[in-house]
Amino acid sequence: MLAEKGQPELIIEAFAVAIQNQIFALNERDFTVGISTCGRSKLWQDACWLLHEMPEARTKKNAFAYNAAISACQMGAQWQQALNLFDSMPQAKVAPDVISYNATMSACEKGGQWQQALDLFVSMPKAKVAPTVISYSAAISACEKGSEWQQGLNLFEGMQKAKVTPNVISYNAAISASEKGGEWQQALNVFEAMLKAKVVPDVISYSAAISACEKGGEWQKALKLFEAMLKATVAANVFSYNANISACEKGGQWQQALNLFEEMPKATVAADVISYSATISACEKGGQWQQALNLFEALPRAKLLPNIVTYNALLDCREIGCSKSLGGHIFQHGLLRILRGSSVFEDLQVDLHDQSEGAARLTLQWWLSTTVAKRLEVRDRLDCIVVTGYGKSRQAWDRTNVQAAALDLLLKGLKLDAQILRGNLVTLKD
Repeated sequence: MLAEKGQPELIIEAFAVAIQNQIFALNERDFTVGISTCGRSKLWQDACWLLHEMPEARTKKNAFAYNAAISACQMGAQWQQALNLFDSMPQAKVAPDVISYNATMSACEKGGQWQQALDLFVSMPKAKVAPTVISYSAAISACEKGSEWQQGLNLFEGMQKAKVTPNVISYNAAISASEKGGEWQQALNVFEAMLKAKVVPDVISYSAAISACEKGGEWQKALKLFEAMLKATVAANVFSYNANISACEKGGQWQQALNLFEEMPKATVAADVISYSATISACEKGGQWQQALNLFEALPRAKLLPNIVTYNALLDCREIGCSKSLGGHIFQHGLLRILRGSSVFEDLQVDLHDQSEGAARLTLQWWLSTTVAKRLEVRDRLDCIVVTGYGKSRQAWDRTNVQAAALDLLLKGLKLDAQILRGNLVTLKD
């Protein structure tokens, strides 16, 4: 058959020649296999072109060809094109089947279009198409990615009523939805239900459950899950380690966090910037500033660049952030470069709400000594805004209070007039 031989590019060329010159007849199977071949190579445009050319070759479009083209768009991260193909099926007098729905929902899910995926799922019974476990999994995953965790859990619970048996993907999506919603207990309930149903958890199952415990400040439960994962001979990945390190960091367990970090090379898991940042933060909270600095200095050897989270953790170490030589050097040659590439500095306004207490102090000092000082050379008074936020997003274990730090520096340290106005700090200089 024409579509079963050669490279995708050669197949497309062969189809083009055959269609144009009508050298030999092309049937529905030829087109379906050709479209599928393009899809596997992520050549979604060529797949759509083949579907479009079927009438030109006197071949009727069918559900198999449409499904192959929609799947090609899904693999090519083209959710809009997949949805357009799905919507055009009735016009071509082709009834969408369960594969059409599943492929289109999956494309929308991967494209972050949770509402579109959910609408498709809801429309299935009306079209007399019974949802399968794949349909439910795609819809639940879409809700999870759209932070509609409650909707996702409702769908998961509805599977039992519909007599659809959840698989590992369904369970993983439900656990992740609970994790996104900060419902660590719910995540554990789903995980335990998974075990009772004798569905074997994979690394995604464990990682999502561990991450849920981390977000809930349950570091001991996170560690127990991690130990159970290793006992079950499920290989941990960087996400598993990062969630555990972060859980220990939030629980004030700096030694546990450091032990986990040091285990990563032995498990052939490459630490990323999140691993380093979480471990640095754990060391900072445990008063281990030298350990934090050692980790920071190891980043270049690991060919990793520190981000604002890394600097926030490091500069919160009092021995580092309050040192003009060390803290000042790290700020000037590291954090400042990141801040200048963002919207932190806007004339007489500085936004500190994404920074830690130590980083915010250095940022504020630099801004006052450069931008504000230069403007005061030609004016007697300036109204400046320091955005700190309300701190409502801070968890119970997060001790950082940027607003208090900014007030302390302005009022006590620099003897400037300052007051809180609508959640922002306004400084006045006569």
